[in-house]
Amino acid sequence: AVAKCHASLNGVEIEAGGKLSSRIAQGMDVSNGKKGGERRKLDAITGARLLASLHVAATHLARLKPAAAPQIYLLGWGFTWVPWFFMLSGYILAYAHLTQPKSDVKSALKSGSHLSPLAFCHRRLASVYPLYLLGVCISLGMLAQSGKVFTVRPSALLAQVFLMQAWLPSETEHALQSQCWFLSAMIPFWLLHQSIVGFVDRLPTHSVVKLLALISLLPWIALVLLPGVLGIPLDWYSVHKWKAFKYWFDVAVVVLKFHPMCYLHIYIFGVALAVIYVRFHRPGVRVPWVAENGAIIGYTLLALIFSLPALCPPAHK
Repeated sequence: AVAKCHASLNGVEIEAGGKLSSRIAQGMDVSNGKKGGERRKLDAITGARLLASLHVAATHLARLKPAAAPQIYLLGWGFTWVPWFFMLSGYILAYAHLTQPKSDVKSALKSGSHLSPLAFCHRRLASVYPLYLLGVCISLGMLAQSGKVFTVRPSALLAQVFLMQAWLPSETEHALQSQCWFLSAMIPFWLLHQSIVGFVDRLPTHSVVKLLALISLLPWIALVLLPGVLGIPLDWYSVHKWKAFKYWFDVAVVVLKFHPMCYLHIYIFGVALAVIYVRFHRPGVRVPWVAENGAIIGYTLLALIFSLPALCPPAHK
């Protein structure tokens, strides 16, 4: 169910058989740009998203009742998939955009049916916001039934209704259904999506690879190198308590964990991956070994980190 909802957030459906379908890709062969052909299967994304969703859900369930949950090291790593889902959103939407037949894009521009950023964002929200709002109302009703409705901060509730909780650090951890901050953070990415894809797609391939490398280094620079230079413990974030918003580290933790601008580079990373993938997967193009096998290597290393405490990276959370 989580995976299905995430597909709706992206505006792209990956069917059970692994085929890509959407309003902008339906009925075309995304491998060669011809109408009516076989569509490229994305089985790997379907399977990876299922495993990631199950891991996130299991981690949340384990935290609801820690005493009843088994002490499994793997369940402490569910948060890892949060940036991965942001990356996946950029990847899928960019992939669908890049595999449109050029003639269809020209026709859309001439007819005026080409979506503006606001219309693009509206289309993404149309299928998920009603369910999101229903969930908020149900949570509010449950609190009212238990006599705890007055514990809800009106400012946090107002921010959540307008999908602004991720933008307002003082309200983020006070929102009902706090896990839904992800949807709030996606809004600016949807608004900027067409500009981001256009910019990255204009770069030569070697520059796109350099962009991927730079984005990969950013967390190490900001969260490992910089604290080391300043003499700050690498686990400085661990002193933050949920809903605390008093000291500088409380503000910093909430911003790092939830603010959209702290995930923009990851969304761009997904777009850049889609650009590389589409350029390599064309007739006559030799695919580099690392591009062909990188995902297998990456997921294998990730599985080892999830399983062996000795491999836990510094400042990992």
